[in-house]
Amino acid sequence: MTTSPPSTGSFDFPLFKLLQGLDKLPGVPADGVTFANGQVVARDAATFRLDRLFDIFFESYWTRHAGLSQVALTGKLTGRARIEIWRRDALNGREGLLVSVEVEGRGEEVIAVPVLLRPPGEEGDASCLVATLHMGEGSVLRELHWCAAAPPVREVRIAGVICTFNREDMLAANLARFVKEARFLHRLIVINQGTPGIKNRIMRAHGSSTPILFVDQSNLGGAGGFTRGIVEGLDDPDVTHFLLMDDDIDAQPALLERIVAVLGYVGERHCIGGAMLNIDDPAKLFTCGDRMHPSRPAIVNVAPEPGDDDVTTDAGRDFVARQHRPDFNGWWCFAFPVAAVRQCGLPLPLFIRGDDVEFGLRLTRAGFFTLGWPGVAVWHMPFQLKAQPWQAFYDRRNMLFLNAAHRLYSRRREARSAWGSFCNALKVRDYARAEAVVEGIQAFNRGPAELQSWSSDDHAALLRRTADHSRRFRWASTVALWARAAVVVAALRWGRRIEPQAVLRFAEADFWRTYLPPSRTNQAPLHNKGFASPPDDGIAHSLNVKPMGMNSCDPI
Repeated sequence: MTTSPPSTGSFDFPLFKLLQGLDKLPGVPADGVTFANGQVVARDAATFRLDRLFDIFFESYWTRHAGLSQVALTGKLTGRARIEIWRRDALNGREGLLVSVEVEGRGEEVIAVPVLLRPPGEEGDASCLVATLHMGEGSVLRELHWCAAAPPVREVRIAGVICTFNREDMLAANLARFVKEARFLHRLIVINQGTPGIKNRIMRAHGSSTPILFVDQSNLGGAGGFTRGIVEGLDDPDVTHFLLMDDDIDAQPALLERIVAVLGYVGERHCIGGAMLNIDDPAKLFTCGDRMHPSRPAIVNVAPEPGDDDVTTDAGRDFVARQHRPDFNGWWCFAFPVAAVRQCGLPLPLFIRGDDVEFGLRLTRAGFFTLGWPGVAVWHMPFQLKAQPWQAFYDRRNMLFLNAAHRLYSRRREARSAWGSFCNALKVRDYARAEAVVEGIQAFNRGPAELQSWSSDDHAALLRRTADHSRRFRWASTVALWARAAVVVAALRWGRRIEPQAVLRFAEADFWRTYLPPSRTNQAPLHNKGFASPPDDGIAHSLNVKPMGMNSCDPI
């Protein structure tokens, strides 16, 4: 029998709880065993594995990025049990037994099963720890945690920012969850860009003892909403990190506790992204973060092959456990240090679709790397269910401004991609989408001032123009649309190239001081938020990064 290695001390620093989120990701059923309220009750003798996404200890991440060398599975046991800890290699599926101990308890004292962690090896190493429980008849195991012997290296004080637009039921449900974790939030800021007066409606219907700053402002898209929240949070000198979250997520239980624990151990320049799971099919993984395509203007999801995207299977969990290097993470759940804002500036006013891409990429290129941390996840509506023709306008326009700021792709590659998107829409007779692509290119060709002048009225007009998805063009109209597309793509290919600084100046605090409307709940002026002083102004690293190589490929 394998025994427990000698412990080097007590394990007083909880990393995360087990047996959370059972309603969405239930454990593998075992005869005579009940999972409820964070505990396991064995009516009969039973054996089972704690191998859910939220119960696994992802060893490679905690050793490589957090510096841990020893952890323990802790809990309170009533009765008898044998606890085994197995190490699984996520690259080849091999498992080996590390620890096997017989324990007995009366439900009062905490038991600890310590494990010495494997030091980080090669960059691609991926291992995780899984507990197998052999429970005696009538035994109960509760308050299960993975705990560290070493304390966090820093205190984390998070300002949570939620941007909302007329999704008050989902917002209220998330606020109710976060209120239960109030001790892990230093501040919570809700930016409402929908019907004014949200504070009174939410508080009257649901109530809360947690201080929440509600700010009503006109609709500036996700970019303007989240940036308003960041600006409000910068007024508090005690805030160390921001956590951006969509209003329509279904957050996992103890999400905030996990994020705070991770941020307490990882490097001071690390950003933490949460994976997106399918809200309609909770076991399906959509992405663990995203990358920019190396040779064409496109986003590549960090996601497994179809069929391997179920996180209740070994294949799905193994994919999550591997060492991924995303360029950015969506703002459904993204945490980053305040220092990143002070050095790199604020997001660009891209309204929606691409604001998170550009901001996360800018942080990565400045050395604030994003980690898609395994076990940190939220459920969100699949993007394909939200797809609308008007989105092609923002996808094309914002990708072009991103490339103008960061010089990832050649002018020729940009033009080929834009023309390919237009042709692909016409092939399926999606004229509304084809028009939106042309309008997006036109908007970019008008120059960076387009970003400053774009408003909610412009957005509403775009929606009206593309509202009829099924309208059919006559031959003359189609020819005219082709001609427009040829003209704007030619201007994109051969026109004067926009300098990065002309775009990135919209990330500066001075721009946002004038761009953001006065808060309807806080009329105080925007004060000095402590950004980098000129000439650096927080974006020098972004401007000095060499462009990536361009390889030819077919148009998208």
